[in-house]
Amino acid sequence: MVSINSSLDFETASLIAEEFGVSVTREQATLNVESFMLGDLQAVLEIDKTADTKSLRPPIVTVM
Repeated sequence: MVSINSSLDFETASLIAEEFGVSVTREQATLNVESFMLGDLQAVLEIDKTADTKSLRPPIVTVM
């Protein structure tokens, strides 16, 4: 049993996706470990800017 806030590993998520007839593939990271460990934040941000998997969503508005 998992809660709604739990995360699933790739293998479990791919098994669930296959039950629904969806094929999934794992993307390979293009960031090398050395630049990440040295704190090269710009390299991380550049990878995020070029990601093809981004989706637009409406803004979240909270009224208190």
